[in-house]
Amino acid sequence: MTNKKSNQLTIDYLNECFLLNPLTGDLIWKFRPRNHFKWASEWVLFNTQNAGNVAGNLEGNGYIRVRINGVKHKAHRICYWIYTNKIPDKELDIDHINGVKNDNRELNLRLVSAAENMKNMRLNKSNSSGVMGVDQHKKTKRWRARITINSKKVHLGYFHSKDEAIAARKLAEANNGYHQNHGSKQ
Repeated sequence: MTNKKSNQLTIDYLNECFLLNPLTGDLIWKFRPRNHFKWASEWVLFNTQNAGNVAGNLEGNGYIRVRINGVKHKAHRICYWIYTNKIPDKELDIDHINGVKNDNRELNLRLVSAAENMKNMRLNKSNSSGVMGVDQHKKTKRWRARITINSKKVHLGYFHSKDEAIAARKLAEANNGYHQNHGSKQ
């Protein structure tokens, strides 16, 4: 059951709402019990329209969100909670290891700190060099490499070639525990 004031979800409540397809990571609406609804007509309508269907909608940011009791929740968080049978602290993130935000299979989700999650970011579409943390300095026309370590931006240097800047960036990533997928294209 949920706490109506805070709409905090419990594992038991989620298991009453969803079946989780472990092969696809899809949440499937179950026939939900009457006590999930204030009115009998809402209960009948919801189950008639939704029971057996995939839950959630793909949003513009690439994540699937599921509306439960009028509140939107990220589907990957619900999937992780059901897989592990526990709800972790809100301070922790659930990372999509392969960077695909709607791939909610168990093997693709891991619990990490926000800092660790940042070490597995995909390459931004607006990146012009093709490598995260590497760009060409406008004034000097030299290649610059930068990285964030412990929430601080670190300048790795200016280089005569793009390859030298990339090598410096990749070395810094390896030395600071960045995920192997960090900076890959989506």
